[in-house]
Amino acid sequence: MDIPIPRADVHAVAAFQNLSGTSAPFSLPYGFYWVDFDAADPNAGTTVAVLDSGGNTLVTVGQNTRGFILGGPLGGGGFQVGPSNGASMTMVASNGIAQSIVVQG
Repeated sequence: MDIPIPRADVHAVAAFQNLSGTSAPFSLPYGFYWVDFDAADPNAGTTVAVLDSGGNTLVTVGQNTRGFILGGPLGGGGFQVGPSNGASMTMVASNGIAQSIVVQG
């Protein structure tokens, strides 16, 4: 028997395709977010970091291991945007190419 579980009203708010290196700056409103990605080469050890305008790392995550984007506990990580860090952020992919990066919140 399937019992429906209520879910929060969460949407993809930013996305990047085939990122290698640093993205163009972007901004998000204050809130809590989850970033997840799929690597082009699952054996490369690709990571993705979200940096604020001061170069501070908000979160660094390993690749999605669930097999589908908007994953959960087996891939990705959460971060918070507040008055001091949401104006201009960048996404940085290291050790390979991040094919699909999705920020949800």
